[in-house]
Amino acid sequence: MNKGYIKITLALLSIVGCMQNIAFASETAATTNSSNDDDKYQAYFDPVAAKKHLEAKHAKEAKQGADIMTEALSLYADVVNLLWNPNGAKDFDDTFIEGYFPKVYNENLAVVQHRYASSVKSWPLFYHALANKVELSEKKTVILLVSSNIEDSYYHFNKEYINPIVKSANSFRPYIDSEDDIRGGKLIKIYANLVGFIIEKEEDCVKITYVSSFNLDFSPGFPDHIARKVLADRILKVINLKNIFKSDKPLSMWNFQKK
Repeated sequence: MNKGYIKITLALLSIVGCMQNIAFASETAATTNSSNDDDKYQAYFDPVAAKKHLEAKHAKEAKQGADIMTEALSLYADVVNLLWNPNGAKDFDDTFIEGYFPKVYNENLAVVQHRYASSVKSWPLFYHALANKVELSEKKTVILLVSSNIEDSYYHFNKEYINPIVKSANSFRPYIDSEDDIRGGKLIKIYANLVGFIIEKEEDCVKITYVSSFNLDFSPGFPDHIARKVLADRILKVINLKNIFKSDKPLSMWNFQKK
């Protein structure tokens, strides 16, 4: 045990000793006066009033508890909706340009396109990925993004992409009718090997776990140091989520499909 811990322990023992002395010194006086005090207490005690007081306090606490859980549930839903919104990153990532669902299979499964600005202004980034929202329980939702060899007519760069994490994605090849700037190679294409948000509703907060793995090696001429910065920025931007809900900033909502 180091000196710091010893000092703290000794101080606590001294306090305990003082408390014991005070209790011992007052014990005799308390015993002498206890019978008189009991008589006075019984004279003024009203069991009916005491019961009403406890019931009122219980009702107040129950309402307060219900209000807290309603707020927590609303916050949880807001976080899930924001992260599932293809344009939701605009609320916490200033490098995010836009996003939309070019193909929707159902309300919880779609192909998403995300666009980002990079530190090199002439090289904005984009990726297509299969997006899935899964509600594991009333208090836990997972949102996953996984890239595959989606046929999006990107420029003339035809190197085969193999997802190293989600092997089953390698056989998924939907066709996307991409915009002219993608077809003309005016954006840099990257791949989301796996991006995941795990949103959990706890008693006093909403917990978000973020995992991500991107492949930037398929962009010709894209410098390594910029690639590393892009990956680091993705993590730092997610941290901004806590500032949105802490400041009660209203959440913006966009159409899920681009018109």
